[in-house]
Amino acid sequence: MTRKRTQLVLQLAAGLACVVACAREPAASVVGIPEHAITELQKDLAEAGRESSSTRKRRTYKNVVRDGEDLLEAAPEAPNRWHVLEIIFQGQKRLLGLENSERNREALLATSSKLVEAPDELADLRLEADMLLSERDLSAKNADVKKRAAALGELIARYRDTPGEAKCLMMAALIAPKLEAFDLEDEIERTLCERFAGDLDVIEWRRKYRDFSHLPVQFAGTFKRADGMAISFPADRMAHTSVMFFWSKETPEIEPQFEEIKDLQGRFPGQFKVYSFNLDELPDAGESVLRARGTDWTALHLPGGRKSQVYRAYASQDPVAIRVNAHGHAFVSASQTRIIAEEAPMEQNFDELRYHAQLQSLFIGDFMVTRHAPAPVKGTDPDTWFREIEDCFVPAPLRYRLSRSQALANYEKAERLCRESIAEPSRAPDLWRVRNCRIIALLGMWNLANEPKHLEDAVKEAQAALAAGLSRGTEIVSRFCLAKDALRRGGSNPRVLLTEWVKALGGDDAS
Repeated sequence: MTRKRTQLVLQLAAGLACVVACAREPAASVVGIPEHAITELQKDLAEAGRESSSTRKRRTYKNVVRDGEDLLEAAPEAPNRWHVLEIIFQGQKRLLGLENSERNREALLATSSKLVEAPDELADLRLEADMLLSERDLSAKNADVKKRAAALGELIARYRDTPGEAKCLMMAALIAPKLEAFDLEDEIERTLCERFAGDLDVIEWRRKYRDFSHLPVQFAGTFKRADGMAISFPADRMAHTSVMFFWSKETPEIEPQFEEIKDLQGRFPGQFKVYSFNLDELPDAGESVLRARGTDWTALHLPGGRKSQVYRAYASQDPVAIRVNAHGHAFVSASQTRIIAEEAPMEQNFDELRYHAQLQSLFIGDFMVTRHAPAPVKGTDPDTWFREIEDCFVPAPLRYRLSRSQALANYEKAERLCRESIAEPSRAPDLWRVRNCRIIALLGMWNLANEPKHLEDAVKEAQAALAAGLSRGTEIVSRFCLAKDALRRGGSNPRVLLTEWVKALGGDDAS
């Protein structure tokens, strides 16, 4: 056993001993493999590829495999054993590439058979092993291209809605044309475009492996403003047009680029908001440069500048301006050497402001608190204090004729009136209705003012309303707000999240 392997085993043994010593329950829980041991193993795998000779690489890969096996032997039921198995798999795969022997091949297949048992939440770890075993079985059956294409389609279906779906689709997209499965290839391309339009890994892959003049993408990501507030795309800019400008102060003759965008703002007032991504990693995100040039653009930090994945995915060259529509989607050019204004007239790129107003109203949820809402509790006067709140929510289609400033003023007034009413004990019977109105007003302020702090206040109000206890049907606004917040924060499968939201509202019995 090598010295490093001995250290790894000792570290794991120490961790086990510590847990046993600290345990107070009769039935001890399954102990995981120390994360630092897995990190060290992953580091060794990466360093093996940088060895100078094939002999040293083989030796290092073998050590990685042995060290991983030692960790598994010491904790065979560890919940995080799948990560170690995947590292072993990668080491064995590279070892087979250097030393194509029956022994190495059998060892890789044996590891694959274990790794494919990983749960769906770790599907990305097992994908390559799954594909390797599938290829082994198809080869054993002497399968033709039609059977292989069918097997590939089944594999894609198995990985639907798992963390490995995007990786599966990208790998399948390279295999499908070799099988002359052109319909499947087209289906994969549509799925990547529809389900992973904002995935940076997918966008980079499509730039590398797909021919296109303009690639449809979703502009997604969370970035800090110069004041430290985090802005999340597309959630914080839904129902609004934006222009993302990537630039460096070191670019020769950058001034005309600034002036061109400023000219567009003057010609189309209120049509779009500009977000600046300075590539020099300036401490203030370039805000002082923007103000010196007389712009009102929002400065956002881009850690890594030109080395960042965001830059590689969306820009690739600079300076460049990318128009993002009201749904958060954009087109990135294969050779973006000019700003978007030069490619087509702005008249073709901007939506009608009334269309924006309609999207904003739907996105905010106005329809849930407009005048067709349930009547007040008996004993209250609908023509006095609550009607004043209700009047702030203009029903469609008149709502779509309001300017952004008029609509924002209405939401701000409604929020103030609701806050005052919530503090009034005599209005307790109608408190759920007031809280619903305040939540929608805050969502409106979040959307129109582009200030995430209003969403935070809406979430607090929604949580307070649910904690107070709401009858069936009256909690829809609160749950709507919490679902929007969860979607903005990410990390949740939107399909699963929305299914759970409907279920919480009564499922099939929900009105």
